Amino acid sequence: GYLSAVVPRKGLDLLVDATARLVDTRGRQVFLKVAGQVLDRGYWSRLRQRVRDTGLESRFTYVAEPALAGKRAFFEGISVFCLPSRVPEARGLAALEALAAGRPVLLPRHGSFPEMIDLTRGGELFVPESVEDLTDHLEKMMDDSVSADEMGRAGAEGVRRSFSIDEMCEKTEAAYAGIASAD
Repeated sequence: GYLSAVVPRKGLDLLVDATARLVDTRGRQVFLKVAGQVLDRGYWSRLRQRVRDTGLESRFTYVAEPALAGKRAFFEGISVFCLPSRVPEARGLAALEALAAGRPVLLPRHGSFPEMIDLTRGGELFVPESVEDLTDHLEKMMDDSVSADEMGRAGAEGVRRSFSIDEMCEKTEAAYAGIASAD
């Protein structure tokens, strides 16, 4: 599953290509569920054409931009969350939401994602912009569902432990105290 803005920098085309490889060259039964606001109509049109050209139409679902209850349903309806962003993400909120929902994540090795995975143990990292590496990691998660499920459980616990409101308040307070004592 993918949940983010539909723009080139978020890399949905990479995930479409990886899904096509899993189906066409590796014979896997894979479905891609996409949610998010379409901000670049030309890009979306090219993606839809790529889905048609690769024969993924029956394996591709778009659910638009879900509200809170819709996000819960979205995460419940996927087995792995992927945000193949081309640009280093500062926050990666959708990935944190997926982790909190107990879904393992597959993220590029840049931006805030390596630290997020280190803190939560809720997923794996792939080489940014590498469709081949992304495909390999998706296939690995499919082949070892026990490990993927464990990552999902660890991710949910890791979000509660490292990204809760209380934890964030304590860290912010400590940072401010450090700044105040430096003066």
